[in-house]
Amino acid sequence: MNIQKNQYISWFLGACVLLVSMPVCAAGLFYPDVGTVALGRGSAFAARADDLSAFYYNPAGLSKSKGINVLLGANFNDLNVDFQRRGAEVEGLDEENGEWFLLNDQYYINEDFYIAIGNPQLDYANGASDAQEFRSVSQETPLIANALTAIGNWGDAFGLEGLSIAGGIMAPSGYTKHRYPKEGPQRYSLYELDNTILYPGLGVSYAFNRYFQFGAVFLWGMVFGEKAYASRTLPLPQDSNFNENLEGDVGLLSKYKDMFMPTGIIGVLSNPLDWLELGVSVHLPATMEAEGTIEYTPSEVDAPDSAVVEGHDKVTVKQTIVMKILSGVRYIHEYFDIELDFVWENWASNDGILLELDFIVDPNPNNDTDEDQNVIPDNKISKDYQNTYSFRLGSDIEVWPENLTFRLGGFYQSSAYVDEKTFSVDFPYWDQFGASFGVTWHAFGMFDFTAGYLHIFQPSVTVTDGTLQQNSGTQFDAQGDGSLMLATGNTVNNGTYDVNFNILALAVEGHF
Repeated sequence: MNIQKNQYISWFLGACVLLVSMPVCAAGLFYPDVGTVALGRGSAFAARADDLSAFYYNPAGLSKSKGINVLLGANFNDLNVDFQRRGAEVEGLDEENGEWFLLNDQYYINEDFYIAIGNPQLDYANGASDAQEFRSVSQETPLIANALTAIGNWGDAFGLEGLSIAGGIMAPSGYTKHRYPKEGPQRYSLYELDNTILYPGLGVSYAFNRYFQFGAVFLWGMVFGEKAYASRTLPLPQDSNFNENLEGDVGLLSKYKDMFMPTGIIGVLSNPLDWLELGVSVHLPATMEAEGTIEYTPSEVDAPDSAVVEGHDKVTVKQTIVMKILSGVRYIHEYFDIELDFVWENWASNDGILLELDFIVDPNPNNDTDEDQNVIPDNKISKDYQNTYSFRLGSDIEVWPENLTFRLGGFYQSSAYVDEKTFSVDFPYWDQFGASFGVTWHAFGMFDFTAGYLHIFQPSVTVTDGTLQQNSGTQFDAQGDGSLMLATGNTVNNGTYDVNFNILALAVEGHF
């Protein structure tokens, strides 16, 4: 084929930069919410909200505190992901263009037009002469500490009973560091991800009476991170290595940050009866505008001299962080309580990621002219999320009143994926089931030492008709006659995913 390298590098990079910040939009969906006490009771805490994690769950609960209080906490997370990649198990049917058929691991529509979506049954990372079964890969990051929390408040502030003022910093619940083998079969999704998300903020709460308590928190989010993954310059149907040999890979490292992402939480509590408490809180949506750069490492065999033009490696990522509503009803007994929460998240409102680019690639930087430089246009990644919901059930039991409290709980949380076609290791979160327990030691009349453990398991997910390719949407003029063909490369997310979490949370709260 007669293919202009400067053309296909332009098309290729235009597709690659679409993946700059996909994981950021998912942060916070990983497992239900923060807080050591809440975690031990299945995150059913919207109505109880009686420690300083009310700052997040329901700021109206801050009005329950008296005097000066300080909370320090952290989660220690262990994410287990096993991925066994496979080729396609079924053939597709295109009603408009006719029936597809499979030939040499490529889909053809007819003799003259082919679609370069490959589904190799073997791993060609080391070349066709050493093709072998895809190896299973696992998430390699060890136990890490995140979801850090530091909150302080002043109850009955300024001598006004029921008024509480609070401030703190917290990180959303989630596992934001991922490591996979750099040369593993998952590398086209990612091999390294490191996100940090923090929410410093200020809050106020006031108890008008037992029937109505109100609170609000203003937060300014900060997001910064890195993602490293592999792609291809131009996948070809005739490639004897099925576009999987390591020498043909291009390396991409995206770095991004947004240091001011304002949002907030408002909450209401009511205690209409001695044995009944109700709570509702709303987490307001936010807009992320993360500015970053893309580092590009060329393929060893395709356009090895290509490079990004100095000063033109910029990207701004814009997207919506969705609204969430928590609601709870709590039964209160002298020695125990039972709470049931319902949580709804508006993921259907997140319709995509807008990428504003100042990104220029030069396929021949040794050439003194800039005629063959390629300006990559702005892009939008359309997403197909659905709203999620969660049921949470939890209970505290006063084993030794005023000294020792035991708690337990569980939850179910639905997936934001509409179906499994886009399921991948960069966001391996499906329907979740969790079981938890915890304990608090009330010591010396002024300290609460709390530990909680949560195990989350997901049904195994098998993808047979995945839609994630090495270069989604890339087209090229193969014959030089203006007729474009798709060159998306191999489907890379087919296979089986087994996922589970273990979370240990520790906290201490002091009352002064």
